[in-house]
Formats: sequence, C-alpha cells, structure tokens
Amino acid sequence: MKKIGIVIGLNQYGGGTYQWTLNILESLDALASSANVEIFIISRTAEDAKYVTEKYPRFKLKALPTWIALLNRAVIKLYNHFPKLAPLCRLMLPLNHVAKSIKLDLLIFPGANLDICLYNRRSLFMFCDISHKYYPHFPEVGGSKGIRIRELIFGDGCSNATGVIVESEELKHEVAKYYDIDLSKLYVLYQIFSTQLLTNPEVTDEHQLPEKYLFYPAQLWEHKNHINLLKAFKVIISELPEMKLVLTGSRKEGDQKIFDQIEELELKDSVFYYGYVSDTFISKIFKNAFAMVMPTYFGPTNIPTLEAFHYGCPAVISDLPGVREQAEDAALYFDPDNYLAIAEQVLKLTEEHTRAELIKKGHKRMEELSFERYNRHFHSHINTVLS
Repeated sequence: MKKIGIVIGLNQYGGGTYQWTLNILESLDALASSANVEIFIISRTAEDAKYVTEKYPRFKLKALPTWIALLNRAVIKLYNHFPKLAPLCRLMLPLNHVAKSIKLDLLIFPGANLDICLYNRRSLFMFCDISHKYYPHFPEVGGSKGIRIRELIFGDGCSNATGVIVESEELKHEVAKYYDIDLSKLYVLYQIFSTQLLTNPEVTDEHQLPEKYLFYPAQLWEHKNHINLLKAFKVIISELPEMKLVLTGSRKEGDQKIFDQIEELELKDSVFYYGYVSDTFISKIFKNAFAMVMPTYFGPTNIPTLEAFHYGCPAVISDLPGVREQAEDAALYFDPDNYLAIAEQVLKLTEEHTRAELIKKGHKRMEELSFERYNRHFHSHINTVLS
C-alpha cells in the first residue's frame, strides 16, 4: 500500500489558494477510495486538522507535537537566513524524520513554502504562479525580502522536488526557463471549480444586491487592479447609467487608495463593497451579475473565471500569457493596463447574442474542465512521480 501525505495550511481568506487546496483534498479522497492508498494529513494548525479529518474520515492525521513544530520552524528560519546550510538543515528538519517514521512514499506540498526546499524524500511541489518575476513592484510581493524568499522557494523547491505541478503549459515553460528545471519533471494540471463550494445549497441574503451590476470577486491587493476597473466603470456608466459595481474580498494594507478613487470619480452611489462574504452568497452574486470583470495582473489561471462559467455569468478578463489555455473562447479579453479596453469589452455584452453565446461557451468549457478530468490527470501525475 502506498502512503501519500500532504502538508496543509488552510486559510479561507486566502482567496484562490484556499479553493485550490480544497480541490487537491477532494481529489486525494477520490484516490483513496479507488486505489490501494493511504492519505496522511500533516497539518499546520489544530483547526485545519479538525476540519480535514471530519470532512475526510479516510485520511489519517499526523499531528506534529508543539515542540517538533517549533523546531521545524527554527530549522526553516536557519535555512532562510543561510541557504548554503541546506544540507545540514535537511538532516535536522523534523518533517523529514516524521515522514520517515510513517514511511511516506510521497509528500505533496501545495503552495509556496520553504519546507519543500529541505524535504529529503519523494515529493510533489504544486503552485499557481511566479508573478513576482513579472510584477516585482507590487507591495504584496514583499519587496526585496519577499522576492528573495520567493526565489529561494521556487528555485530550490523546484530543484529539490521529485515533480512539480503547475496550472498551464505557459507557466510550465516559464518555470523551466527561469529556474533551469528539466521539462520532464514539470506537469500541467488545469484548475477546476471547487466542488466543495457546492455542498451547501442554502443561500443567505447577506446583502441587498442591486438590480443590474458588474462583479469583481478579489481581495483588495494592488495587483488585483481595482483602480483601472473603477476608471473603466466610470466610462461604462456613461453608456449604462443604471449599472452598478459589486466588489467582494478582504481588505489589505494600502487599499485605501481604492476607496479614495471611488470618491474621486464620484462613484460612491454606484459601487457596493461587501468585504468577505460566504461562498453560498458568492454563488448568488455570480448568478445575478451582468458580468464578472477581472482585471488582475496575476495569473495565468484564476478560479473566479471558472466560477463565472459554472454560474452562467459572462467573464471579461485580463489577457495574460497562458490565460487562454483556461478560458479559450469562453471569455472576452482585455489589456489590464488599458481601462478603455476594459470598458469596451464590457459594453459588447449589451448585445444579447454576444452575452448568450459567451454563457453557452462558458458552460461548455466547464464540461471540459470536469472534476473527473482533473482527477484523472492529477492521479496520473502522482503515479508517475511514485514510479
């Protein structure tokens, strides 16, 4: 029997990364139900451990005692400050000894963390983007310190891992180029809409929705590009004065400039900011929206595009390198630097035929990016790394 572990750190305010991790857990549960496999959860918090073990009774929990967790963090901190000590840190890392004690055949690391750089057994590293390479100026990247850590994670992590999973062919080749990684150890797994979000059919009315509105679900990071969206929206309401804009997502440091822009453009009565809302209410917002507009700079793939497809909401999105692998012809695209282009694409949806055709193509794309297809590819990648 093969033993597969996964290091988890769930954060429901983590946006797409949170939903992405839920997909991985769901797929591992499907694998455990159909193959001779044991799944072990190595959790960073007791809360995560409780959630996962209750949701997935097949999974086995390997809890790290407090002192071991603290020692693990200390070793990671040592490596972070002195990367040349990596060989010594690998010998010291408690996670390696825990994995050896339970005879793990494979440990999966979803998301960017330094543990993957020091793990000394068979591993699978999964991540969504390397956007710090293209947009190092955004404060959420973390400045020079944050970039140094990211480079350490992706450089040493990709080299050290047995296999690496990314979300597009475009990203696969970018990772190979930037970090000198052999293409043979890089795999593509296209993202899907999280089946977890369909578990509760009850939709609560957390806020009163306007009658006609555009929707942008995104935390208020600078790279999400709310400023250009607001400028575009000002143009849009000159043509469609009844249109409103609904924003959701947690507030972030430096986001006051978004609210200042709303005031400056005199959009206070037309923009509705709801903050963080439940997944069930998100579904209602999508279903009733005129369109989902996503001018983000980070990609290449994003889960809100798939949510829009699923709920029959036209998607108007940034034309990022690799994004068309996800959306194909089921979305309208624009240059995120050009707010007039954003407005132009949204206004195309006033033609009912265009809007209906986009919804139809979105549903078709969702059928292609099915959970069954995701499982088949993910399990194949796991088997390849295990062989």
